[in-house]
Amino acid sequence: MTTTTSLISQNKCNIQAIKELLKKLNVLYSDNLTKPKPFTIGIIAGYRGQVDLLKSSINLSQYSNFVPK
Repeated sequence: MTTTTSLISQNKCNIQAIKELLKKLNVLYSDNLTKPKPFTIGIIAGYRGQVDLLKSSINLSQYSNFVPK
């Protein structure tokens, strides 16, 4: 579902898909932070509203294999 508020575009369906993918990557790369050059993940969003929604919806501490403590 895409919502537009004051010309700000947000797609809440994308958030759930991204969270599921992050969860899978976190499991697949459980030893990521022990590597000499650990992988990083970037999420690109084309709209400011989507960026804000991503930042407020994704708790980075849930993906401990990509976020240094």
